[in-house]
Amino acid sequence: MSKQGHGQRKGNGHAHEHGYARAKKGAPGAIRRRAVLVVGPPRSGTSAAAQVLNGLGVHFGDPARFVDPEQHKHNPIFFELQSLNDLNDALLAELGVNFGDFDYFPEPGKFPLSADAWLSFEARAEVLISEEFGGKHLIGLKDPRFVFTLPFWDRFFKSRGYEPSFVFVTRAPQAIALSNAKVNKCSQGHNDRLAWLSLHLCAAQLVRHKPALLDFDRLVAEPDIVVGELARSLKLKVPAELRHGIDAGLKHESEAREFVEADIPDMAQEYLARRAELDDFGLLELAQRRREEVRGLVRSNQALTQEITEARIEVRRVEGRLASAMAPLVSELRTGFGRIADVIASVEDEKTFGRSIIQQRIRDLEDALFSSQAELNALRTEAQSLQVRLDRLRQGLPELEVAEVPPEHSAGDVVGLAPIPLDEESSGAGEAGSQQEPEAGDPDQTATGKIS
Repeated sequence: MSKQGHGQRKGNGHAHEHGYARAKKGAPGAIRRRAVLVVGPPRSGTSAAAQVLNGLGVHFGDPARFVDPEQHKHNPIFFELQSLNDLNDALLAELGVNFGDFDYFPEPGKFPLSADAWLSFEARAEVLISEEFGGKHLIGLKDPRFVFTLPFWDRFFKSRGYEPSFVFVTRAPQAIALSNAKVNKCSQGHNDRLAWLSLHLCAAQLVRHKPALLDFDRLVAEPDIVVGELARSLKLKVPAELRHGIDAGLKHESEAREFVEADIPDMAQEYLARRAELDDFGLLELAQRRREEVRGLVRSNQALTQEITEARIEVRRVEGRLASAMAPLVSELRTGFGRIADVIASVEDEKTFGRSIIQQRIRDLEDALFSSQAELNALRTEAQSLQVRLDRLRQGLPELEVAEVPPEHSAGDVVGLAPIPLDEESSGAGEAGSQQEPEAGDPDQTATGKIS
């Protein structure tokens, strides 16, 4: 619902309160306000009756706030406020009564609430009427629960300056039982009791109010006649453009072919007689005790639910305080974790950098090692070559005149040594000998000659 709608309703509600005063004081020019209550058993045709009344100018509220037909698919539209259902259920729960059981035989015209409960529920009802209807002067309310709660609403509307009017919707009991069985899937005995009790209790509640009667089967068969009779009974005008036909979805199954007008006084007397029989056997008192026990259990459950709700609220408060206290710590932890992550990342970077340097150094050392190995191999090759030359030279020298290599010289220096000088005798002999021709075939001389 839009804010604008709420604002309009608040404004209408304010005028509404002034309207109460004018109606109570009976001031000249006061606008008469009426509340038309549609009363009847479940599945008796109350939705069809509300459809007709809506066409006659009775306002039943915002359709968007009606009972949801998506959840209750047996009707295309209920003309039944969900908020009204909820309040009537709360009224019955206060008495320990469950609407769907249909085992409650109240005293007609009375609704036994405590004084405090009356004030509480009247305040809730006033809020409902103000929010749902604003300043409307001809309003309609429809709920099968009225069969039990009608005395409360009669007193409430009169205390608020409304003129309550009642439409009693009737139907053949067997048709009511059959239609309910298709919806609630309960036993035939349950639905027979539902049809009988709701019809006869409605009559007992309404006997002193002179309600307008509407038979559903007759409405379907003779809509023009029935709508005209209803309008005259409620002193409403019939718009010329009003279509009297009933939506196909609102036509319930029925085997009735004859229309018998309900005799409200007889039905009320029959209800009172049945109630007296139950009272004589002590069954009403027994049922009342059971309801009081149920009511006590319901209240205990409500108290426990309230305690649980309060405990949950306290838990949420504690959680909120803990969250507020832990927020700085969590922030510090996150900051610390961030710093640790940065340090770890820095260490990892340094490790990566160091690893790369070490790997490069290893590669450099490997390259140097390979280079040294190549040089060593070259030196070995050169030494081997020199050794070969030395061996060749040694093969060409006499054994006796080959000088020993001093310790301070290497083998490679042998080739460069000067001949070792001999003493004079040896020198002279040598000179004389040198003038002599060597004997043929003397290898030593031939070698010495070659050397000199």
